[in-house]
Amino acid sequence: MKPPSSRSLGRLGLGFLFGLAGLALATLVAELGLRLVAPQPISWLSIYAPDDVLPYRLAPGVSQHVDTGETDWWVLVDRKGYRAASPGVENPDDAPYLLGLGDSFAFGHGTSYEDSLYGILDRELEGLAVRNASVPGYGPEQYRMVLEKHLEHPGLEGVFLTSFLGNDFHDCIWNKERPITDGALGATVGRRYWIKKTSHLYRFLAARAHGFGWGRGESDLLLNAELMTHEAWNQGRLAEAHRIFAAELERIRDLCRKRDVPLFVILLPARMTIDDEVFEASLKSAALEEGSWQRDLPSRKAAATCAHLALSYFETGEFLGSCSKPLYLRFDGHFRAETTRALARAIVERFVPRGRATQ
Repeated sequence: MKPPSSRSLGRLGLGFLFGLAGLALATLVAELGLRLVAPQPISWLSIYAPDDVLPYRLAPGVSQHVDTGETDWWVLVDRKGYRAASPGVENPDDAPYLLGLGDSFAFGHGTSYEDSLYGILDRELEGLAVRNASVPGYGPEQYRMVLEKHLEHPGLEGVFLTSFLGNDFHDCIWNKERPITDGALGATVGRRYWIKKTSHLYRFLAARAHGFGWGRGESDLLLNAELMTHEAWNQGRLAEAHRIFAAELERIRDLCRKRDVPLFVILLPARMTIDDEVFEASLKSAALEEGSWQRDLPSRKAAATCAHLALSYFETGEFLGSCSKPLYLRFDGHFRAETTRALARAIVERFVPRGRATQ
């Protein structure tokens, strides 16, 4: 067999260069076409600002459209830094209200305000606004710090605290100090960030991938496995996290008692507790041995803590387990709007006196 001639190699090289040029041209045309015909919204939150006391907060007056490919939603933040139906909303401090504390689940990640937990409760309760002071990434320590800011408000009449048990224990020991660039949390430097920030084609392709649930790593599965493991609660970081979790709930209880405002705690189970697919994947990720784990262990630990502190609480695992599936968005990992609506109805029935809720 004869080796290829220099002329043949030249033609191959030229064909390769023409192929690259064609690909580059097609990419450029697709990018320009999307920018002109169908501009792509970003798929991450650029809604944060530094704070003097808290690690960060929502930036007042923000209005942002988010499209992950799986869900299309708006985030509107009012002038005081609360998620709201409109960025221009500003309720007076002396107007009666319930304070809503929590992280991304209570915030309503993946849904617009009207389908968020506190947005629904705000609509359902007559004569009593619900201020959604939840912020993605917050944990029990931040819940308490936000509450402290509200204790002097004359209109405060009660507190909802929604705790997602898939990470609220770990939130007690994780470092919350994160850089903020262009309103986004975390490391927002490097080539990949520049591309997704500037390229509409990248956002379009990423959204299609997210729509199939692609792009989530195994870190959540390993976290779930740790939460299910009996031994992990007896020593090490989870034991310390549990101690701080209980101490922060006790401080929150005492602050509410001092001000004589009722406190209602809503415990959202870790996802593997009620999602069979995630449960099986979590077991597999850590190769847990039979007898070393318990599926609803974080819910049991949190409920026992609330009972010990004599808190009014709602452990929602059994209720959510009875709801129509799927409960969660595939890529986003948070509740679907239908799940949140059902949960809000159950909370009203559990905590709210008859006559307060709209008919």
